[in-house]
Amino acid sequence: MHFEVEQKIDAPRDVVERAFLEPGFYEVLAEMEDFKVTGTVDPDRGEDTVHVRYAFTGSVAAPVRAFIDPSKLSWSVHAEVDLSDHSTAFTLVPDQFADRLKLSYAYRFLKKGQTTRQLVTGDLGVRLPIPVGGKAIEKAMAGGICEHLAKEARFIERWALDQR
Repeated sequence: MHFEVEQKIDAPRDVVERAFLEPGFYEVLAEMEDFKVTGTVDPDRGEDTVHVRYAFTGSVAAPVRAFIDPSKLSWSVHAEVDLSDHSTAFTLVPDQFADRLKLSYAYRFLKKGQTTRQLVTGDLGVRLPIPVGGKAIEKAMAGGICEHLAKEARFIERWALDQR
């Protein structure tokens, strides 16, 4: 399932796109509900990549719980930051359920004065051991991802304010 989100972030683009390369940003992000940052690897400045570990701590809809145990939802994220292109590409690698979940998404940051427009495009795939229900679960999960991205934008603003 393909999804797209656009949102405004009240911070300058250069600060916003740099957030994902700064370990301090993940300390702020660790306060987000439903997700726990369980570890980060310092970014390699030559590569502009960062690896982050997450665990899910929130609740999931009943149809999702039928096939995925929420207590086992943890994953690594590989982020490639391209400061020259003003984009960041993410690949999610589940610790469990790798045969059932696929998620990749990208941010594009557009400068709008002293604010930033964040365009998010992504692809989510859910494969179930039964032939029906995958699309409904994908739709529910995509909705949750979009809610998460909106919350994350507020954390980016908070981190950016601390950088001034």
